[in-house]
Amino acid sequence: MHATDDIDSSSSVQTRRTLLTASVLSFLGSGLGISAIVKGSITGGEVAVVLAGGVYGLLALVALLVIRKLPIEKVAAISTKFYTAYLCAGILVSLLRGGNHENLSVYLEWCFTLLVFNELVNVQSVGRFLAKFILFAPLVILGCLFSRVLALFPLGTVYIIVAFCISYLCFGLMLDAVTQYREAYIIEREHASSLRIESEVLDSICDCFISLDREFRLIYLNDAATSEFGVERSASLNRTIRDVIPNFFSESMLAELQVASEGVSATAFESQNAKGLWYDMRCFPQRGRMSIYFRNITESVLSRHQLEVQQF
Repeated sequence: MHATDDIDSSSSVQTRRTLLTASVLSFLGSGLGISAIVKGSITGGEVAVVLAGGVYGLLALVALLVIRKLPIEKVAAISTKFYTAYLCAGILVSLLRGGNHENLSVYLEWCFTLLVFNELVNVQSVGRFLAKFILFAPLVILGCLFSRVLALFPLGTVYIIVAFCISYLCFGLMLDAVTQYREAYIIEREHASSLRIESEVLDSICDCFISLDREFRLIYLNDAATSEFGVERSASLNRTIRDVIPNFFSESMLAELQVASEGVSATAFESQNAKGLWYDMRCFPQRGRMSIYFRNITESVLSRHQLEVQQF
């Protein structure tokens, strides 16, 4: 519990730092844009785009510095959406409005950074969707306005823009593949760690424990169970209990286990195995498998029977 809290806290701190860095860069970049406006390099609708970036960068920076309990995940998602809209607007304005059309390259280059920014600050569910939008939105805009690109730029520049589109698409797809691989690796590592901890706990208990799938194949058995069955764990896994220990479970015991596996709640019963030994069985059905705790109670049952005989 505490480890999870520490991880979440660390992730939140890193996200806040990344957002702070992006806000500072956005604000400073707008400062350069304002100087370009003064020099006349930026005119028309692009002025509004540059000023919007500066205002948002300043507001985000102040909020991150002043409000300590700011919902970081929401800020990250909003910032990513804003910067995506900002770059798309810059691309559209640089192509459709008058002024310096060469500024198109600036907005296109920042698309690479935005893909990485999204990967760093957004949670998996939000980041996956935004990554696709960030990747394809600039390409769709350029594709729809390609005739405008041909009219505005010399052939050499058009080749560079096409090369950008190909490089950007490859980069985005590669980043997505690496991200999915990393997420799968983290999940698998956490799952393996969880199984290791669970295995250590189960091996430390005195009761026998086994886990079966729908076909009654052994998924896991602890040390007490291997000792009771007289088998090796590695040779027993992924095999049915009939194959691994054919002379252990009686037909009545197997029938009761089958009934327990089809139930929706835990069941407990006493049953005699094929060798005449008595076991206390506690079954916990789950989706696609069943966990069973059991222990040898032969002496207890025999003693109980003797007391019953003596009473009569």
